[in-house]
Amino acid sequence: MLQHYKHRRIFCLMMLLLIMLYSCSPKKKSVPRSVEKQSKEIAGALLKKIDKNDSLLKQSVFFITENIKYQRFYNGANIEAYTDVIKEYVNDEETLIKKIGILKGSSFKPDKLYDDCNKIDINYLLNDIRNSVDFYKKCSWNREITQDVFNRYVLPYKIMEEPINYDWRSYFRDWYFNENDSTILNDSISLAAAKVHDWLYDKKKKFRIFYGGSHLKIPDLPATVLANLTVGSCHELTNVGIAAMRALDIPAANDFAPNYLNVNAEHEWAAVVIDSNHCIPFDITTEKINKIKKDYNYLAKVYRYNYMPNKDSHYYQKGKCNYLPDLFNNPFITDVTSSYVTTSNVSIPLRFVKHRDNEICYLSVFDNRKANGWIPVSWGNVENDTAYFSNIGRNGVYIASIIDKDGTVYINNPFILNEAGEVHYLSTDMKNTGSVKLLRKFGSTIFKIEHVDRMTKGKFQGANQPDFSDAITLYTIEKNPGEYFNDIPVNSEKRFKYVRYLSPKNSFGNVAEVEFYEKGNSNKLMGDIIGTDGSYLDDPRCTKSAAFDGKCLTYFDSKIADNSWTGLDLGDKREICRIRFIARNDMNAVQIGNRYELFYWGDSEWKSLGIQVPDTTFLIYENVPKNTVYWLRNYTEGQEERIFTYENGEQIWW
Repeated sequence: MLQHYKHRRIFCLMMLLLIMLYSCSPKKKSVPRSVEKQSKEIAGALLKKIDKNDSLLKQSVFFITENIKYQRFYNGANIEAYTDVIKEYVNDEETLIKKIGILKGSSFKPDKLYDDCNKIDINYLLNDIRNSVDFYKKCSWNREITQDVFNRYVLPYKIMEEPINYDWRSYFRDWYFNENDSTILNDSISLAAAKVHDWLYDKKKKFRIFYGGSHLKIPDLPATVLANLTVGSCHELTNVGIAAMRALDIPAANDFAPNYLNVNAEHEWAAVVIDSNHCIPFDITTEKINKIKKDYNYLAKVYRYNYMPNKDSHYYQKGKCNYLPDLFNNPFITDVTSSYVTTSNVSIPLRFVKHRDNEICYLSVFDNRKANGWIPVSWGNVENDTAYFSNIGRNGVYIASIIDKDGTVYINNPFILNEAGEVHYLSTDMKNTGSVKLLRKFGSTIFKIEHVDRMTKGKFQGANQPDFSDAITLYTIEKNPGEYFNDIPVNSEKRFKYVRYLSPKNSFGNVAEVEFYEKGNSNKLMGDIIGTDGSYLDDPRCTKSAAFDGKCLTYFDSKIADNSWTGLDLGDKREICRIRFIARNDMNAVQIGNRYELFYWGDSEWKSLGIQVPDTTFLIYENVPKNTVYWLRNYTEGQEERIFTYENGEQIWW
């Protein structure tokens, strides 16, 4: 009897402990009972109206209604204002961007959040499902994809969290078939997708990308509104691409990289989904399908948005955590990294902390836009004092940490995951130091180097006829001018009313700044800007005026490949004694007179090696610890900065 009492007491204590642990765990927002009830009522109403023998239609109804309880959208004056502005100013890009900026900075009250169950029209929902199923049966590629792929990436009546839009499928479907024949229905899924992509590219190839974040930071809007935009970002383009594909029953999804592995940027794009392991990514501003990024941009993680929640997501494992990026608070994303790149599973010992089993751990990549330079992009579990991470993109630097409401604790040193999938820890060696010569704060690419080299054989000329028929060449650029200001003395006593830079063949202008000086005057000459009109893709930021705006990060990018020019009408004849110029570049090379500070990673933090203001185009630092990662900051100008290691006298960028 006593033994039985002891066992019972132990059992009660264990249950009490479990209850206490559960009560202290993060809570996920559950679906309200009223919404759960409404979703069941919607399901019942739809099932009464369909042919029960149509298994595809029946399963489609089940899928949509089972997951409609999770769907929501914002609506109100704010959303309507964005829609109205886009409709009114869609043909005036500059005004549109300004108006959007005003809306984002306005004092609009937050829009009301609605559950789709409360607002959706049941008859519309049934017609939308039936329409998709009927059209799907006509498509020859219906044999290539599963019911699950159809459910997830064709059937949903919305793309993201936009207000319910009742005509988007017919809008895109009619638009396509009004301009194309119906032979697409006889194609394979890959050929059909390529045809739709080509059609979209023809519409959007001149779309001007508005950089500065993952998107314009506007609310999710109906794809029928976004389709008219001629300027925007990858977010708007993606939603338009997905809507067009799904309208034609081609399964498509929104895939995104929360942060590149070697670039301070995120990106999102559309993908035609074949199965859980294969897809065809696309960007409707790129000429060919299956191309969504530069070859030198590496992927750390890729996730896919879904209509249905992912029960294996971080959100379902840990609940909502306000101290984490929104990435981890989204139950609708699935990891699809292995569909894009070769990945590795890595295990990282808890070197700096102990006894944290059953904890969730995070893997971060570098991004200088973040306060401490690191941003988490993946998560894993801790067991036996080791953190385990799955499907990690190779060829970059990561760092593992435990993050909670009290802050971040790094569990080990940063490490390189190389192309072979091997882990190399960067354990700072304070006993082994040396000197480093630094040329840049951000790595370059062949693409950028080619831009600079385009000025080779370019000419600076003076003339007294406005058509430069009497032009005299003052200086010819004989070699790559580098990424710095070139200061050129001019030995000519002739006086000119007109001066210009004349670009060589296949160069498209490609100059950032041009300055002309006369004897006895230290100020650059001013005048009316003359030259080749227009710019590539009609971008107003890249006309001939950009070469004289005093900004080294803007540049003249002509729509004409050969012999484009930009110059000044000086008004009066002047004797030119000096020319300064800088090629189109990213201004990430070390610049004379700028203020720099070098950091290295040690003891779980960035440590300074001092501030320098160089009088030449490189920096020298002495007594620098080895076998670590470095970060060179420029406090004078520019935003791009990347970490690097230093090997054999060179900066190796990550």
